[in-house]
Amino acid sequence: HAGDFVDSWRAGFNADGTRIALAFSDRPGGQGRIELRAASDGALVRTLSVPFRQPVPTFSRDGQWLACGHAEGIHLTPLAGDAAWEPLTESRGPILRVAISAAQNWIASSTGLQLNLHRLDSGNRFRSLNLQSSRALGAAPDGS
Repeated sequence: HAGDFVDSWRAGFNADGTRIALAFSDRPGGQGRIELRAASDGALVRTLSVPFRQPVPTFSRDGQWLACGHAEGIHLTPLAGDAAWEPLTESRGPILRVAISAAQNWIASSTGLQLNLHRLDSGNRFRSLNLQSSRALGAAPDGS
């Protein structure tokens, strides 16, 4: 029930708009869940538990991966199979936005004051930009 997870919730659509990921974070313990739902009628497709605080979900453009930014970094899971979360990066503050391009091998995250670009295959950061103030982050349709 969404009322049990009132501390934070975020949402993100997959590239073709057929699925939405809704992330709920539990206030006292930091545990939560991500619900994958059909965008057309809201039907529940899958539920993934998340063992981290303040989850921010985003789909890869090809729909094969789900990335989750959170208060300590970014975790990834393939949407096929068992969906085990794999750590990719660490962070010193809550991540507010995440964008991913599997084809271009990068993932971007914003803390609001800093934008970090990491290699998707290794998690290595290759660029960091200081921001005046930004709560928006998006990926170009071609992944550039």
